[in-house]
Amino acid sequence: MICLLLLGIAGCGKSEQAKDQPNGETTQNQQQQSEEQPSIADCTEAIRTNPDDAEAYVNRGIAYDEMGEHDKAIADYSEAIRIKPDYAKAYNNRGIAYDEKKEHDKAIGDYNKTLELDPNYGDAYFNRGSTYGEKGEYDKAIADLTKGIEIDPKDADSYNNRGIAYGEKGEYDKAIADFAKTIELDPTDGDAYFYRGIVYDEKGEHDKAIADYTEAIRINPDDAEVYFYRGSTYGDKGDKAKAEADLAKAKELGYEPDQ
Repeated sequence: MICLLLLGIAGCGKSEQAKDQPNGETTQNQQQQSEEQPSIADCTEAIRTNPDDAEAYVNRGIAYDEMGEHDKAIADYSEAIRIKPDYAKAYNNRGIAYDEKKEHDKAIGDYNKTLELDPNYGDAYFNRGSTYGEKGEYDKAIADLTKGIEIDPKDADSYNNRGIAYGEKGEYDKAIADFAKTIELDPTDGDAYFYRGIVYDEKGEHDKAIADYTEAIRINPDDAEVYFYRGSTYGDKGDKAKAEADLAKAKELGYEPDQ
């Protein structure tokens, strides 16, 4: 039997670029900001010109986070907080950096402070809920992600991560409903098809699982793990040829299952 893994709880949280810097216009996923995010050099120059520019520290912190230099990012967010102690964005973004370092309790502390400063900060609910999911505290994860959905009913990522939390709790029908909503909001989200396929497998609905894995592969044709799961499901159905073909493809793409 394939176990539902904590595959989709976002490792990259939702950061927010400071709006007073050039091009800082929207709240986005951290990995999608590279085109609009001011460069480290731009931010450093802004800080040189005005050492109390908290927004410049936040934007440079985002740039460092994108480079994987999370300690430098944390230092910049901390400086922004020193300059502007009620700066909710800085706390939120520092929480993300702590999450990337697997310092989840520190991250949760920062998300708590974000929400203390701004109770309607939807991304902080998403980030804290996702972190609770990483810690295995699924009821808290579901509560936060539900609050985030109330604030932004079109946030596909919140439905996705709540679906995973429901799946981990064995509430498979709720998980399937959330993954379906994720797909409705973002039909190109191959991961949501993958996770829903895993849940269908858990329910013994192997044909539905295979259909979802197949759609996930159509969207992400180089996703080795999906081939492995589909191959395992074909094996459960007794279709040896298809199982062997998918497992071979997974190996070709570099997937090594946990022992």
